[in-house]
Amino acid sequence: MRGLIIIALSAVLCGCAALGSSNSNDLLELQRQAQQAYTNGNYARSSEYYQRLTMSMPSDADTRYRLGNSLAREGRHEQAIQVYREALLRDPQHARAWYNMMQLQAQALTLTAMDARRHLDRKDPRARSTLERAEQLIEVFDEHAPARTN
Repeated sequence: MRGLIIIALSAVLCGCAALGSSNSNDLLELQRQAQQAYTNGNYARSSEYYQRLTMSMPSDADTRYRLGNSLAREGRHEQAIQVYREALLRDPQHARAWYNMMQLQAQALTLTAMDARRHLDRKDPRARSTLERAEQLIEVFDEHAPARTN
């Protein structure tokens, strides 16, 4: 009886090890496909793959960082910011996630400032402080923006 139990446990453990190996290979293939889609400019497909990877690897910050990059390239900036935050919860030292999140937030803030400048009446005293802040933000962004070429 004891021998049958040992054989049964061995079979179960071998089966689990094989499943783990298969799962590992599947994840590696999914990572390869996600990176290939990103490299080819197919950001929607890349986001889809990275989303699946985040479900399989819930504690991995780098996969979330890469998902954030794909979402940002798709123009889904708010979602990208949220995903970068999720990456940073898992790894607060992930400097690239911090950088990309700040870039998206700075871009959104600058667009908001430009909209305020365009829509607010400069003659309205209630708008004065908002317009001053908008000008400051736009100036800061312009100083730190990369040089533009035509």
